[in-house]
Amino acid sequence: MNKRNLGRIFDKILSFCRRQPADLAAVRALAASLGASINDPFGEGTLLSELYSEGDFYQLEPLLPELTRIFLSCGYDVRANDGMNGRACLSQLCWSSYDGCILEAAELLLDAGADPGSREAADEDSIFSDVAFKLSYWETGEWLTANLFEAYLRMLEAAVCGEDYHGIRDARTCVGKRLTRIDRVGGAAEAPGSDMYILWCEELPLAVTNTAELIVDPRAARRPDRSDISGQFPALIGARISAFLYMDPTAAKLRFEDGSSLLLLSEQAEKQRHLIRMQSSGAQDEALPAADSPVDGLFITGDNRYPDDIHTFSEASILIRSGGENRLVYAEGESYTPHTLALQSLGQDRPKRMRRRLAFRSVSFSEALFTREKLTGLHFVCDEKHLYLLAEEFAGITLFLSEKPVNHAEINRFSESLPIPFESV
Repeated sequence: MNKRNLGRIFDKILSFCRRQPADLAAVRALAASLGASINDPFGEGTLLSELYSEGDFYQLEPLLPELTRIFLSCGYDVRANDGMNGRACLSQLCWSSYDGCILEAAELLLDAGADPGSREAADEDSIFSDVAFKLSYWETGEWLTANLFEAYLRMLEAAVCGEDYHGIRDARTCVGKRLTRIDRVGGAAEAPGSDMYILWCEELPLAVTNTAELIVDPRAARRPDRSDISGQFPALIGARISAFLYMDPTAAKLRFEDGSSLLLLSEQAEKQRHLIRMQSSGAQDEALPAADSPVDGLFITGDNRYPDDIHTFSEASILIRSGGENRLVYAEGESYTPHTLALQSLGQDRPKRMRRRLAFRSVSFSEALFTREKLTGLHFVCDEKHLYLLAEEFAGITLFLSEKPVNHAEINRFSESLPIPFESV
């Protein structure tokens, strides 16, 4: 079939996918009409891979696996064109959606014989290069999306190594499930922290190896060195998970329907190892400090280093230490939606990664700032100056220091702040 006719069918399939509801019977009929031409090169790959790229599946996510099933059932051969048919689809899945549906579609392609290729191949167009690019979401504050692509990477690596890749999913898959058991992997059950935990969300084993790698991975459930530590968290066992979120790249939270939470905190240990510390939390641990209360210190991670001439300051999270208690301030919200501020008590132990302090002699919490009844900022008085912590539009927290009080609604991440002094602790 010539490219012009393939293009017409491509446009028709897109239009049927975008209908509400999608006309899958018409999509199947068009795919079946292609015959052997379903495997012809098209665009930068194949008809199916181009549909992944152009189909707006971030809005039509549930269709992604179904479209894949339709094409496979109509003769789409992932091994055709020297395996390009499969590799093109696996690569374009990275650009198709931001939902776990890409993992379901990838599983179908791998089951049909798609070959991801070698991770060591120095090919900028390889599937692993695409996934590596998507993992840069860790740097832009889109941590849930980064977690999705960590799961995709885990699936592809398992396939390349000849291991079982079925059932590997991102952490959001566990939302709506009940927490039924917690296993510690390796070490004594009573020892603080671990290299790995398994949170059983009904039938799903959520493997926690560090907060960047909260992945549903059935292979972890086969580890023989597991010990049940559910008794350490009796109030959480049986509770239904209502949300999974990141507070920053090294701190995640499972929130339950009753308002309680399970915190997953990554702390660097000896020899560059990271241990996971788990901590249960109630709704009262998300409360604001009292107005006009003194603050012992404001801390940030040691990762950000600001040049002396910088006037804009942005952090993933900020720690407030007051009265011997540590509260983590973070921005909360879905991808590409305006964020709000939230607080989480971490208890009395300051996380080791929070090793830089805002160098003020005197700090007190002044007030919480709201926009349309949502918490969007915190105001502190620091050495007679005014410090604002403000939720950025999509992720992160802006720090803004002023000589006098200002209208927080007029501050954004590009507003020029007074220099903010920092010191290592």
